[in-house]
Amino acid sequence: MGDSTFFRELMNEPAYIEHIGDKSIRTDEDAARYIAEKYLPGYAQGALGMCVVLQSGTSRRLGICGLLKRNGLDYPDIGFAFLERHWGRGFGLEAAGAVVAYARDVRRVSRLLAIVSPSNARSVKLLGRLGMIRERRLAPPAFPLGGDLYGMQLEAEGDASGRPPQ
Repeated sequence: MGDSTFFRELMNEPAYIEHIGDKSIRTDEDAARYIAEKYLPGYAQGALGMCVVLQSGTSRRLGICGLLKRNGLDYPDIGFAFLERHWGRGFGLEAAGAVVAYARDVRRVSRLLAIVSPSNARSVKLLGRLGMIRERRLAPPAFPLGGDLYGMQLEAEGDASGRPPQ
């Protein structure tokens, strides 16, 4: 809940509103309520959710990145958003790569998805660098702003079968 000021700032950046949507977070109290309603239940139900990304060795908040389980999707999807002043410095790729490794090696997820606005060229490029491939277009109401579904198969380290360990 101590991240409410950060979340308010992030969710009001023009790129966040354009590509993810306006969540009507105008105050720190709105942000705290959003965190309590949207993020905390996911953590309690299987450790899925967004994490605040900090710059190494500091408490500087850069963005968010994590795993989500959305209704209508059979597999978890990766989500991320960063404050614009931190774009272009590799933080998104590093954080998303760590989430992919977590999904594969800890959660033993066999397949990972992502939803992205086709006009979000930076995120499309990042998904490609992770090895994700565009699969199909999603239309409202599945994704209110419309979007493309990306996916990738994951293999546990040392396991070429892609099956979870027994």
